[in-house]
Amino acid sequence: MSINDLGKIRYGEFYIKAWLSIAYVSVKKLIHFFLALIRFMPYCIYMIKIIETIMERDGLSLEDATNQVEAFKAEMFLDVTQGGDIWAWEELFTSEFQLEPDFFEDLAIDSALNI
Repeated sequence: MSINDLGKIRYGEFYIKAWLSIAYVSVKKLIHFFLALIRFMPYCIYMIKIIETIMERDGLSLEDATNQVEAFKAEMFLDVTQGGDIWAWEELFTSEFQLEPDFFEDLAIDSALNI
């Protein structure tokens, strides 16, 4: 084996190590993407149902309906994180949005998944 052959082996090992590190980073990013997607899916399922109902019933735009629900959710989340009872908000939700308690349960589930 000559010196040139040693250089080729080391050169090849460098590419293998570089490829493995790139593959590792790519797999890691892919896993992070799917974890973020899984965390976002409940928002799509629960929140869109509430927002669509408010839009159809009240004739609001998507932005206005989303802002109303997000503002309520943020206020509720702040209270709950400070020790408040999430189920105490059910009556406020039903009176503010005139929706059935089932919709509030969807919102509560969404809030619990985002903690």
